Amino acid sequence: MEDDPLGAIAAEGSAQPLKELLADLVEGKVSHVVALSVGAGAVGLAAPPIPRGCLLLPGSFNPIHEGHEEMARRSAALCGRPSQNILFELCVVNADKGAIDG
Repeated sequence: MEDDPLGAIAAEGSAQPLKELLADLVEGKVSHVVALSVGAGAVGLAAPPIPRGCLLLPGSFNPIHEGHEEMARRSAALCGRPSQNILFELCVVNADKGAIDG
């Protein structure tokens, strides 16, 4: 199991502006995006391989908040994995919140 899965993902490709990657995701140009940072200057990777041992938590996370982070920590603990092995899967179209605005 990878000690730093985001570090492993980052080593696989070149970071790009997250806003551009999300637009590509909405348009179907990439299958998935991994955000390496958020907020001003956010960057991510287009369709990197997901390391073994990661947990994917699906949801809208719009906006992400402390409750989501606590859910991730508890999920990791239940599965016996470090919390840095959690990746949030953001749905492009959510039945309750609509589509991501790219």
